[in-house]
Amino acid sequence: MGATSPAPFSDIGKQAKDLLTRDYHFDHRFTLTMLSDVGMGIIATCVKRDRLFVRNISTQYKSGSTTVDLKVDIHSNVSTTVVVREIFPCTKATLSFKIPDHKSGKLDMQYLPSSSCSHYIMHWIDSNSVSRRFSSYWNQGV
Repeated sequence: MGATSPAPFSDIGKQAKDLLTRDYHFDHRFTLTMLSDVGMGIIATCVKRDRLFVRNISTQYKSGSTTVDLKVDIHSNVSTTVVVREIFPCTKATLSFKIPDHKSGKLDMQYLPSSSCSHYIMHWIDSNSVSRRFSSYWNQGV
């Protein structure tokens, strides 16, 4: 993506928020990270909040312009995110869904040329109806 293109609306203020809140935890945390040379990584996390242990396992695979994230929590919920960059020039497609929640599917496609930004999101409500939202932001030479 070009350095002159505007940031998506969801990324506005993210760097400032991360600066103030990222990596600050007051809970007991244990993280085991295993990385490989072929682009695969496995992270096991355990957090103790009050007297409850919350555990999850996540894995990430990167190959070329594709990234696949898979996360399993203590309740056997599986969250999956697939990001493909540059399907077409200046595009990014993200597919995310959770198992067993069949209504959680989301397809997010972004087109970011140097002078404008378009964002298209599809949410699966059920197998028969699809809710669509289209929003555009056009840079007016700012």
